[in-house]
Amino acid sequence: MSISERFITYYRETFFSWDEEWLQKFLSTIITPLKKSFRINISKISIENLLIRLKNQGYIPFETWISNVFSFERTIDFNPFERRLGFSLEHLLWYIYIQELAAAHSVHILSDWKIHNDSFLILDMASSPGWKTTQLSEQYPKSFIIANEPTRERIPQLLQNLDRMGSINIGVTLYPGQYFATSPETFDRILLDAPCSWEWTIFKTTDAVKNWHIKNVKTISRLQEKLLESACISLKTWGEMVYSTCTLNQIENEWVLDSMMRKFPWCFEITFQKRYWPHIDGTGWFFVSKIRKLLSVEGKKLKIQKNINEEIIPLSKHEQSLVFDFFHSSDIQEYVFYKFKHKLLAVRLSESLELVRNNFYCMRFGEEVGNIEEGKIVWTHYAGKTLVSSKVPSMILPDDEGILDLYFRWEKIYLNTNLRWYINLYYDWQRIGLDYINETGILSNFFPPSWRRK
Repeated sequence: MSISERFITYYRETFFSWDEEWLQKFLSTIITPLKKSFRINISKISIENLLIRLKNQGYIPFETWISNVFSFERTIDFNPFERRLGFSLEHLLWYIYIQELAAAHSVHILSDWKIHNDSFLILDMASSPGWKTTQLSEQYPKSFIIANEPTRERIPQLLQNLDRMGSINIGVTLYPGQYFATSPETFDRILLDAPCSWEWTIFKTTDAVKNWHIKNVKTISRLQEKLLESACISLKTWGEMVYSTCTLNQIENEWVLDSMMRKFPWCFEITFQKRYWPHIDGTGWFFVSKIRKLLSVEGKKLKIQKNINEEIIPLSKHEQSLVFDFFHSSDIQEYVFYKFKHKLLAVRLSESLELVRNNFYCMRFGEEVGNIEEGKIVWTHYAGKTLVSSKVPSMILPDDEGILDLYFRWEKIYLNTNLRWYINLYYDWQRIGLDYINETGILSNFFPPSWRRK
């Protein structure tokens, strides 16, 4: 693979002027394919249980220095029904997210490597494809997260990943990142995984490094400065944020941070900073910096229309009674239900919900758990994936991976049962979600089509 001489010269002069041997080691490492890795959603399954399940399917996991992130390989005699991790039961049931090791650090660094039960309002400023958004949801389960994606074309992938991993405490917005400068002192935590020059994609055999040019890098850094300024303004005083990129050059990292410090002297302090080198850390390349806000800074007025969620409204008393009657569970008190046109939305209870509804237009608000039709509710798969009804009977699919495979491919399955209603569907004692058995005994298959096995 060809690497631009401009790239080599920049890295030699900036980082390796003292040792040509280390430069050559760096250059040889960056063209070596990365180890595949995945993150375990410990809010849904224990690490021990998940590893046992994957080992039984022919996966060989290896520990990393993040307790719930593992690299992996496969044995030759792997399970023919699950040809790759992305179509495994564990992946489809949101137990795991395939994620590069270095990139998994930014959320852990923001959360101080622990689960927070505070009710924060958190902004993920450039969220697609959603790996860090879902990770924020796991580390901050009682908070509300705004997953903002400024590029419309990237929204579908974000929505699909939130669907799979659960978006009960997430709202999705479509704003340029600079827009949040109009909302000073709003967010308790902010993650800015900034758009960058994508140097790391050399691992994917692209032309990112072959065509590397410092002019392009400087152009991108100017956008990064604007985004970081917006984050600085919208962060609450004494709040914390993380700025990260998938690059190693100083122009997109230290230079951007230095610009912030010059613009807002005495207002911020950097509490942690690290550059992840592929030849040292054994990961993709990554830069992360954690920042604490010490003093308030003035907001901005931008010529962007400020829409609000006028169509997301609370339920009527009748609709509320239908919800509580169906779930018939004390756990339901942890959630708030809204209506968007005919859709029934469930959102985890948070102090920030009304602030979000009145200030940001959400393309998605929590999770769609049903549809309201003629005064009745038709429930969806998610109504049994996140919220479990104690009133609904449970049904375990036969212990036959052939049947499970048919289900994931949206084939018809006949169940030998007298039940003709909603069921909480299980396989191998793992809850798949809500489903329905029709009058002929056929499983209706509520499993979302976008996740189907191909």
